[in-house]
Amino acid sequence: MSKKIVYKKGYKQFYMPKTQPGIVEVRRMAFLMINGSGDPNGGEFVKATEALYSLSYAVGSFDDEPESFARMEAFCIEHGYIRASKIHREIYLSDPRKTGPTKLKTVLRFPVISADARTCI
Repeated sequence: MSKKIVYKKGYKQFYMPKTQPGIVEVRRMAFLMINGSGDPNGGEFVKATEALYSLSYAVGSFDDEPESFARMEAFCIEHGYIRASKIHREIYLSDPRKTGPTKLKTVLRFPVISADARTCI
């Protein structure tokens, strides 16, 4: 039997980010995800998230996402990066069925390019 991988411990740089934005190079890896757009508080998103957790479970509040993305984009500008697209990734570290809204944790990521070199990172 293979050894259980605890991502929050073995890959802290990816799954336990600091509270301030930063640049992280993420290598290719397999993962489960839901793909979509729109309000993360909507019914379809809730159903998709429940399905994802039933398959994969071992987020400040979803309402805080616009502020978090604004901080991330400001960080990019200050450090010479540009957001490469509006596509982003959300990594849920808490199960919303078991965790109160104020304790939810989510890692937010989006691809960036260097403002100088225009090289995709």
